[in-house]
Amino acid sequence: MVCAIVAIVALASSTAHAATGYADSVDAITAQLKDDPILVQQILGSGDAKLVHRRLRAAASKLDTPVYVALVSRPRDVRTDRPSRDLIVRLHARLGDGIFIAATNDDLLQVAAWGTSYSSADLSLARYRAIDRIKELRGNSARHEFSVPAPGFEAEVILDLAARPGLTLDDKQLKTLSKQSLSFPSNEANAEHDEDPPSTGFTTMIGGVSGLLAFLVLFRGISWFGARKDAPRAMIAAPARPPHKSSKPETMSPERIRALAHSELDALTVRMRDQSGTIVDPEALERAQSALQAAGRALSQKNLSADVGALVLSRIGARESERSRGSRAASYVCCFLNPLHGEATSSISLDHGSHLRVPACAYCSDSPAEPDPLIIPRPGPDRPYYRQNDVWSRTGYGSIASDFAESVLREGAS
Repeated sequence: MVCAIVAIVALASSTAHAATGYADSVDAITAQLKDDPILVQQILGSGDAKLVHRRLRAAASKLDTPVYVALVSRPRDVRTDRPSRDLIVRLHARLGDGIFIAATNDDLLQVAAWGTSYSSADLSLARYRAIDRIKELRGNSARHEFSVPAPGFEAEVILDLAARPGLTLDDKQLKTLSKQSLSFPSNEANAEHDEDPPSTGFTTMIGGVSGLLAFLVLFRGISWFGARKDAPRAMIAAPARPPHKSSKPETMSPERIRALAHSELDALTVRMRDQSGTIVDPEALERAQSALQAAGRALSQKNLSADVGALVLSRIGARESERSRGSRAASYVCCFLNPLHGEATSSISLDHGSHLRVPACAYCSDSPAEPDPLIIPRPGPDRPYYRQNDVWSRTGYGSIASDFAESVLREGAS
C-alpha cells in the first residue's frame, strides 16, 4: 500500500512538472523567453514567483529595448563556475540584442546589454550605485544583513535604471525602493497567495493522496494526534528562546562564497573604471588598486581559503575606492573570527582571559560563548583558519594587518 502511495505521488509530481514546462536547459529557457521574455522559476521567486514576474513585466514594459530576464535553476547543460554569465552569453547568441539579466540558484545575478546606447559596464555601475544607496537609506544594519539583494528585486532596480535618462534614479524613487525589503514586501506577497490558489492539477493530486492517507490511518486504527499528543501542546506552550542581540550570519556553501567573490570583484572592477568624481585621497586609490589586483590573484587559485580572501579584498577595495573620492567611512576591516560574517564593529578577546583583542562582528561580539569561526576543511581535526600557517591566518584576512593586499601579492594566495 505504501508503495502505491509513493508511485501515485511520483506520477502526479511528474505530471505537474511537465505541465508547468519547467525549463532545465539553455534551449528550453530560450524557447520560454521567446514566448514570454520574463522567466522566474519558483526557486528564485522570493517566495512568490508570480508576483516577481508581474513586477518585472511592469518594469520591462517601460523600455523600448528588448528585455530578457531568466531567474532559474542552473541549466543542466551549463557547467562553468560562472553559470549566470555563461547563460547570458548563450541566450544572447540565440535571441539577439537587448538587455539580459540572469541568475541561477548557485550563482549571483549578472546583467549585460547589447545594441543599447549604454554599455554593460555602465548598467552594472548604475546598478551597484543604486543598491549601495538603497542600503544606506535602509540604515547601517542593511550593509551586513542584506549584502546580496534578492534576484527579483535587483532585476527590478536594473530595469528601472534602464528606463531613466542617464541610468539614474532620483532620491524619491530610491527612498521608495529603500522602504521595501530587499526581497518583496511580505504583505503584498501574502495578498498574492490569497488571490492565486494552487493549480487544479496540483490540488487534485494533494486531495487524492490525502484521501488515501486518511484511509490508511482509519484502516490501521492509528490516531496521528494520539501518537503525537504532546506535539501540539509543545508548539503552543513552549516560550520562544530569547534571541541573541545579533542573529547568527547565514552559513554559505563554498560555491556560494566563490560566486559572491566573483560578483564583488566584478563590482570593484567596474567601480575602478569609473572616471567620474575627483580623487581627493590618492593613497586610498592606490590601496583600492592593490586590493583589486590581490583579489584577482586570490580568485585564480580556486580554493576556499583564497575565495574568502578574494571576497574580503574586494570589499576592502570597494571601501578604499569610496574613500579616494571623499567618503569619510572607515577602512573595511572584517571579523577576525569569521571574515564571512562581514565588517567588524568592535573588538573581543580571542581566548578567555587573553589580553589579545581582535576585531569582531556584531554577532561574535554579542555571543562570545558561542563562537562561529571560519573552518577551512583540511586533513585532520577541524580547527579555525587562524590556527593554520598561511597568509590568511597571519593577516586575519586583513583584520590584524595593514598590508594584507601586499602580503597576498608577495606570498601568493595558496
